[in-house]
Amino acid sequence: MPSIKGTASISSTHALQKQLRSTSFPTNFSQKCNIAKVHRAVLTHWIEQRVEQILGFEDDIVSSTAVHLFLPERNSDEQQDGGVGGGGGDNWDVDARKAQLDMVGFLGEKEAASFASELWTMMLDAQNSPSGIPKVLVEKKKEEMRRQREEQQQKMMMMGRSGAGGGSVAMMAGGHHHHHHGQQQQPHQLPHRTGMAAAAGAGAGGDQEMNAFVREAARRAEEARAKLLADGPPPPAAPAAQLRHENPPPAAAAAAAARGAAAPMARARRPVAA
Repeated sequence: MPSIKGTASISSTHALQKQLRSTSFPTNFSQKCNIAKVHRAVLTHWIEQRVEQILGFEDDIVSSTAVHLFLPERNSDEQQDGGVGGGGGDNWDVDARKAQLDMVGFLGEKEAASFASELWTMMLDAQNSPSGIPKVLVEKKKEEMRRQREEQQQKMMMMGRSGAGGGSVAMMAGGHHHHHHGQQQQPHQLPHRTGMAAAAGAGAGGDQEMNAFVREAARRAEEARAKLLADGPPPPAAPAAQLRHENPPPAAAAAAAARGAAAPMARARRPVAA
C-alpha cells in the first residue's frame, strides 16, 4: 500500500483481500445499507464538511471520491421514480470495508477509519428513518435552530433594553430640565410670598397701632370734656372791633410801630423858636 495520499490504496484483488483480512473493522460494517432509502443530498453535504475538517481545506476530488464510494448513484437505465436516494428499488451494492480502505490513500489510515465508521453508522440509521435523514443530523439541526432563536431573542432583548434605556435617559433629562426650571422659578416666587407675609404682618401691626391711637384719642377727649365742665362755661366772645384793636393784624401793628418811632425824630428836627 503506498504511503502518499491521493493515490489508489488497493491496486489488485489479491491486495484487497489481504487488506480486508488484516484490518479490524467496526461490527456494524457487516450490516447492509439500502442506499435508495437514505437522503443522499443531506449525507453528501455532511461528507463534504467532514472531509474539509479532516484535511483542513476544501478538496472537491476527495469529497467526490467519498460520495462515489459510499453513496453511489444507480445507472440511468436502472433508475425509477420513488425512493429517497433518487432511484427506485433496492441498492445494496456498497461495501463499507472496501470503501474505508479506498479512502486511506486520501485521508490516512486513522482518519479514514474514523470517517467510514461515523458515516456508515449514520447511513444505517437513515435507512430506517421516514425522511432518510439520520437522527444525529436531525438533532444537530434542531440544536442549531434553537441557538439561532436564542441569539435572535437576545438581540431583540438587547434592542429593547437599549430603546428603554434611551427612553429612560430622555425622561430623566426632561425631569432634570423641569427640576432646574422649577428651581429657577423659586427665587421669583420667594419674594412674592415674603412680601405677602410681610404685608400680612404689617397689616396686623397697623391694626394694633390704630386701635391704640383711637383709644388714646378717646381718653384725651374725655379728659378735655371733664376739664371744661369743671372750669365752667367760657366767657362771651368780644366784638370784632375790640378784637381787632386788641389783636391788630401784623401789617397794622407794623405801621403803628413805624409811626411811633418816627414821631420823636420829627420832634428832634423841628427848629427851636427864637
